[in-house]
Amino acid sequence: MRKTLSFILIIAISFAMISTTCVCSGIVENIEIFIPERISKLNLPEMPEYITLKTDTDRAATYGDEEDPENPCPILQTEDAEIRLEFSKKPDWAGVTWMDGWENLVVDEDGRVVTTIDGHAVQPGIWATSGPILPDTGKPEWRKNDGGDYAYLAGLGSVTCEYGRRGTVNYVEYTVEQDYFKTGMEGAVTVIRWEPVSIKNTSEENYVKYETTTTVWFVTSVTATYPNGNPITKVKAEYRNDRKNTLSSYEITYAVNENETYAITYMPNTATIFEEHNYGLFLPDKSDLPSTIFYTNDPNTWEEYPNGKYWHHYTEDEPIYGEYTVNGVIYVSGSGSNLNKWYTAGHGTLLKRNGLRGVTSFTSPRVR
Repeated sequence: MRKTLSFILIIAISFAMISTTCVCSGIVENIEIFIPERISKLNLPEMPEYITLKTDTDRAATYGDEEDPENPCPILQTEDAEIRLEFSKKPDWAGVTWMDGWENLVVDEDGRVVTTIDGHAVQPGIWATSGPILPDTGKPEWRKNDGGDYAYLAGLGSVTCEYGRRGTVNYVEYTVEQDYFKTGMEGAVTVIRWEPVSIKNTSEENYVKYETTTTVWFVTSVTATYPNGNPITKVKAEYRNDRKNTLSSYEITYAVNENETYAITYMPNTATIFEEHNYGLFLPDKSDLPSTIFYTNDPNTWEEYPNGKYWHHYTEDEPIYGEYTVNGVIYVSGSGSNLNKWYTAGHGTLLKRNGLRGVTSFTSPRVR
């Protein structure tokens, strides 16, 4: 009788394990994801209209010599400066991104609102990164900012905009309830992001040459999310700012359950890339390097140029990076021979847990 119970228990545990893992394994084999090389094949909608923003901040000139007011020091932002915002239309919602948190804004019917820098350490739109929290003070061990310009966000209907401190548009996002990746899963919500790029043109009039600037918009990413319960909950494709708007990378998020996912990044095409590891740079200029030397991403065959430079060879749809998330905690994949291992983000501690899948076990479901 005891052997029978043990056998039943083993069967039950095995079935439970199969049920847990089937969401991101067997069922995915029946799903194909359409991710073309050129973005034109996705048949995306035209870029929508968006609201613009004007900003004005209190500033004051300081004088180095009180006896010479005609020679002021640079104009500086005052510590309690008011920031006046004027949108071209009243948004449904708006806010400021401070280093120390998010501030909701209540915009009037004319699209105007006032906030202040008083109480904030730096200007809006500067992101911060922090070190470990010190137990005696409750504050980060170190803190630095990236000097960015991600000051304001506003949304009107299905269109969202991010603006810099001077009101310059960083990006426009358009949310559409449609699955451009053709997965066959119901309930897709897709966010299409456009970003501007300035192109300088040289013109001539009356034998005088002058420069003009034209702003061109291009799609940088297409991100679709799918309801919980599906084997795939997110697909993101990123595209380059080149003439054909070609695919640069894509990421697919596989769900084990509502609290556990694997987000795998794939190489879009076969390529040999020259990388500078000390600074994480991808270097396109290899004219000064021997053209006959070939290196793979197998660390056993890496041959180093001075200053940590390597050749890496990638094949089309090869998984190259991953993030494993469980109960809100993110772990990142290693590199080289450790690609199938998972480490705590920022600290590099190896996650030791049975039943984890490695990055290379996720075969790409991409079709063209």
